[in-house]
Amino acid sequence: MFEKGENLNHDYKNDIEIFTFGDFDIRIGNKSIIEGLGRKYKILELFKFFISHKNKKLLPEIIIENLFEYNESDDLKNVLRTQIFRLRKFIEEIKRQININELLFDIEFINGYYILKISDNLKIDNDIFELSIEKANMMNLNSLKVANYYEKALKVYIGEYMGECSCGDWIIPIRNRYNRIFIHSANKLISIYKENSMFKEIADICEKVIEIQPFDETFHIYYMEALKEMGQIKHALSYYEYTTYKMYKDYDMKPSIAMKDLYRKLQIANGEKIITDLYFIEKRLKDSEVQGAMYCDLEYFKFLYNLEKRKSIRGNVDTYISLITLNHKKRTTDNLKQSRNVLKAILLKSLRKGDVITFWNEDQAIIMITEIKSEFLYLIEDRIQKQFRKYLKGNCNLEFKFNKISNSII
Repeated sequence: MFEKGENLNHDYKNDIEIFTFGDFDIRIGNKSIIEGLGRKYKILELFKFFISHKNKKLLPEIIIENLFEYNESDDLKNVLRTQIFRLRKFIEEIKRQININELLFDIEFINGYYILKISDNLKIDNDIFELSIEKANMMNLNSLKVANYYEKALKVYIGEYMGECSCGDWIIPIRNRYNRIFIHSANKLISIYKENSMFKEIADICEKVIEIQPFDETFHIYYMEALKEMGQIKHALSYYEYTTYKMYKDYDMKPSIAMKDLYRKLQIANGEKIITDLYFIEKRLKDSEVQGAMYCDLEYFKFLYNLEKRKSIRGNVDTYISLITLNHKKRTTDNLKQSRNVLKAILLKSLRKGDVITFWNEDQAIIMITEIKSEFLYLIEDRIQKQFRKYLKGNCNLEFKFNKISNSII
């Protein structure tokens, strides 16, 4: 795997390498040239801008617009000239650091344009990345020969383009473009690996992609599928549980239907091939602890609601839904969070095992109360109101609305 310090082209013993993926750096062998030059933030940002637009004509106004947006000077062109003078000095320092007389970088000013020209002896990772992708795309085949080019490109991509750079909006489209190409190439490579049953290689690629792009669920699915094919079912199940927990806990992201479907397949593969024992199935379907009402997300509530509605059409089942609105005297984020948590805890404790709870939005909860007569609804409301007032002491009031499910408009 390509890491910082490895030569991008092994034909040259002393290649000077420019790294744009991950943290920006210039290295010769295992030595960082940038680190030895001290902190020169403004000069480095200008240098990164030129590197990102190498061999392109740049108007001074374009550079100023992208890099000096918050500079309050009355003569920004003079500021730019000063910074470019310092950048040329900086480039001279790089030459002295590596004891080389060859011209590595040259900033020319021709016909009103600045142009950064780069020596052919400099190896730049994003050039290798693009060239490898270009060769792979030209072949237009799902063969292992094409895979070699995708592999080379993905090895070079060790992080987002200039990932440490927060120098302005100019870098965002460049970064997004490389990221899009990286994801597309990873998908193409995995497709080739699948055709050749190379599941270990799929797992390796997914681990790399997930490290850089942890929110792309597709590669989590590819990874678990590869583990399943390699017979590592328990590893895949553990990975699902850990990943979905972290995603929900840290980013409030829930697993998709595709992710849940894969989890069910993994569970079946983990020992539930063909089951004829109905008691065993019931045991697996049953909640480990059934206490009080059930809380679920809104999508699952809709499913249960429609199930109850069908029941009400078939028979004499009285099921009601209630919309509970939180009315705050002073609505703040903390107050809202506290009142929601208190209401949820009271509902779970006060309602029966067959009842269901969800939140419609930040200020409203919905409960579904099964097999109850209308004259008892006020008792439920009264019990919940008393407990809620006890905890919130008048800082928030509850408003209840009931409707029989067969007449409901939800």
